[in-house]
Amino acid sequence: MLVLMSVWLVGCGSDAKETTTITAEEGSAEVSKDGDTVTVKSEEGNVTITTDDNAKKLPKDFPLDIALPDDAVIVNTINMSSDAMKSYMVSLTTGMSLSQAGDFYREALKKGGYEFADTVAQDQISLVGENDTYNMLIIIKPDDADAERSSVILTFGSLTK
Repeated sequence: MLVLMSVWLVGCGSDAKETTTITAEEGSAEVSKDGDTVTVKSEEGNVTITTDDNAKKLPKDFPLDIALPDDAVIVNTINMSSDAMKSYMVSLTTGMSLSQAGDFYREALKKGGYEFADTVAQDQISLVGENDTYNMLIIIKPDDADAERSSVILTFGSLTK
């Protein structure tokens, strides 16, 4: 909660470089804003959120073994790290239908050695599981802006840093 509050408070300012410390019952966090990038550093770890065109690129250290559709359009990315975990959230769209995207990720997860639960509810597919390296959650739903496309949210966290 502290991290989300921190990002919101600093993210509402100007494009100038700013640093502030926010203190709450849970602890304190140093929040830096530099243009379109907000970084939160706390005892729990670090979070970097970029809202410019760099947010539409995969992070440099994004795991190569996490599958993306060939036609994936990255909408947003978030990197988070702490002493115990490194995690990524990637939001993308694809021209695949909901069922095609679901099949694509089911097959990719099987190839990646994941054990996962597969839930289909109305117009959304959720895949939750893990392998020896990552915990993951994948949510696939029709894209709000274009019904011919699917939106995919990939959340992966490394079990060890």
